[in-house]
Amino acid sequence: MTFSTSRRVFPSAVAVEDTRFYFSEGKTGTVSSSNDGFLRPLRPEHKDAADVYTVDYSATSGKYSRWYAVNWPRDYPNMQANDQKALTYTTPPLDSDIVVTGHPIVHLWFAAGVADIDFFVYLEAVEGDKSTYLTEGALRASHRVLRHAPYDNLLLPYHPHYKSELISIPAGEPVELVFDLLPIAYQFRPGHRIRVSVTCADADNFETPTLNPPPKIRLLRNSIHTSFIELPIISGR
Repeated sequence: MTFSTSRRVFPSAVAVEDTRFYFSEGKTGTVSSSNDGFLRPLRPEHKDAADVYTVDYSATSGKYSRWYAVNWPRDYPNMQANDQKALTYTTPPLDSDIVVTGHPIVHLWFAAGVADIDFFVYLEAVEGDKSTYLTEGALRASHRVLRHAPYDNLLLPYHPHYKSELISIPAGEPVELVFDLLPIAYQFRPGHRIRVSVTCADADNFETPTLNPPPKIRLLRNSIHTSFIELPIISGR
């Protein structure tokens, strides 16, 4: 496969290539999610491609997540159950090892008819019918303003979260969210798949305002508005 990359070198001289995997059309046949799309290294060519998603407020990463595990061990379930309530993007089976080390960064383009909405993005490893939680990131759309961090934040997206800088979603217009996921170090094995799952709620871990009826969003994944995840992959393996 051909990847779109940029390179960073850490003090330990380990070279990490930030590699883009784009949200794409599909049916991968790996999960009965809202769309079951592919995650591919090729930039999309279609001008109008999008996935429509009705928010499912019962989506959850489980009752024993990292947010619960301050005093108890975390215990994530098979994430397939959550994936079925989500938008998912999954690679074909990998033909070689891929080692991800650092913060994945997601770029989400979407359009909606509501003033605000929460997004939860999960990175998972898929083997057969099991999807294993690896890491996640979350952002409320009104907090999407990006600024230069007032400290060394490893060049990650920085959101000040000031009340004065909150911005509502313009009805029906494309909006981009850029945010990082919590850091990981994980080795994907040949034959496994990489999955990105997108929801708008995590019922057992976060308080998300509930709208009735649940709103619909359009997650854009076209040549103009490209949605993708950037994975920090150790190069030269």
